[in-house]
Amino acid sequence: MISLSRYADCLKEIQNKTKDKVFKNPKIVKIEIAGYEVINYLFDKFVNSFLEDNQQKYRFENILPIKYRPKKGDSLYSNIMRVTDYISGMTDTYATELFQQLHGISLN
Repeated sequence: MISLSRYADCLKEIQNKTKDKVFKNPKIVKIEIAGYEVINYLFDKFVNSFLEDNQQKYRFENILPIKYRPKKGDSLYSNIMRVTDYISGMTDTYATELFQQLHGISLN
């Protein structure tokens, strides 16, 4: 246990400085907030496309790799889990690029 170590005070000071300098750093917090926006948007758009039967549904399904597309006869839960697997496997860069493309910020 670290609390019993003779270095406990030093380690506690390092922990506090790390919190202040890294985790509370405004640049880091902004990136974190942006990341939540990206993930929430992608999840919302893909999941809602399963719930609606319109052109958007087919557009979003076509973006998904085949193994992540909804399967007829599977439960809504299973189909949502496929989307969750797809999004959770994205790199930060890919998720950001897809978010920008879907918002029309980038058309690459």
